Amino acid sequence: MTWACRECRQENCAPLFRNLSQEDFAALRAQMLTVHYSKGDLIFQEGSLASGIYIVCQGLVKYGKYSEDRTKRRIFKIVSPPQTLGEEALLEERPCVGFAAALTDCTVAFVERRALLQFITARPAVLLSLCKKFSQELMVFQCKLVEASYEPLERSIARLLLYLVSRYGHTERSGARVLELELSRSDLAEMAGVSMETAIRVLTRLKEHGILDFDHRIIRVLDTEALEERASPLPPCVTADAT
Repeated sequence: MTWACRECRQENCAPLFRNLSQEDFAALRAQMLTVHYSKGDLIFQEGSLASGIYIVCQGLVKYGKYSEDRTKRRIFKIVSPPQTLGEEALLEERPCVGFAAALTDCTVAFVERRALLQFITARPAVLLSLCKKFSQELMVFQCKLVEASYEPLERSIARLLLYLVSRYGHTERSGARVLELELSRSDLAEMAGVSMETAIRVLTRLKEHGILDFDHRIIRVLDTEALEERASPLPPCVTADAT
């Protein structure tokens, strides 16, 4: 662990902190501890005492929760720079409701809970931004709950693929949208809330219809319009930054 963030510009930090004065941001930055994680490392464990807020500076982090018997897990979101983790346990000292693990090698800036509470108590604008983020995440999870309860599985997986390629993919010369993430079939299933067998079955069906192709952990969307048709209608929260 190293004290860092000294050279990071304010506009690159989490949206919660972008509107701070230079003086306030310098005070916050002095509290940041930069930690480097390797792919697969656990950043915090479900049930452990929440110790602060995490700002993803580089790389990707997956956030999820285990079932009561810990035989299954659900990945709720992928967190990328400059998004944050840990806010849900910030205002009340209690255990973490989920876990976070490095999906790739990553760098995370950590601010200890008490120091951050003292900081935002004197700066209502940050507290308001925090409340807006809570509101957005609540909207997203409500949409996901409805989707998991009532939507066809193929539509849910199509929406997930569209989101991932739009946020993390790139376009090849052929026009295909390509997703190159360290996501296993198990990860995709856990994000969609289905069994791995179901996820593979849907992906295979989409491949047979010429909509996508996949090889190891690379997914190519060959027919974006057809994928969008299977994903529609899109709920208004599907592209929200909180996902």
